[in-house]
Amino acid sequence: GWIAFDWIDTIVTPFLPFAVILVFNALTVRHILVASRVRKGLRGESKGGNRSDPEMESRRRSVVLLFTISGSFILLWLTLVAEFVYYQITGTGADLNDSQYIFHYVGYLLSNLSCCTNTFIYAVTQSKFREQVKSAVEYPLTSVLRLINKSPP
Repeated sequence: GWIAFDWIDTIVTPFLPFAVILVFNALTVRHILVASRVRKGLRGESKGGNRSDPEMESRRRSVVLLFTISGSFILLWLTLVAEFVYYQITGTGADLNDSQYIFHYVGYLLSNLSCCTNTFIYAVTQSKFREQVKSAVEYPLTSVLRLINKSPP
């Protein structure tokens, strides 16, 4: 019973999100490409037209961000999945001094790291996100300073 649960848990946890990510990314990119083609047609651009379009540039950045976030999730979970598959195929256990043991725990480390990478990706790529984070950090500090300045001596 528990062996089956372990298999299901280990396989479904990364592979179901992998499949969902790939399907939704494909659908999103397809939708963006169709909308971009329609937009170009409505604007009267030919295939050789090189006019600057902020909407198209925004869509391009969105696709890059989508693939960056999806790719980071898949790459960070891939080590753990590869270790599990390798362990199941070879049937060997990991000794504490063995490289398989290190590989196993590096996989767990990277899969846990995937929980916080999106914040860093957004911070690096999105100026509006950086402004909101800065505002969220500054608000409590300015509120405390206002309270301190208003209180009588």
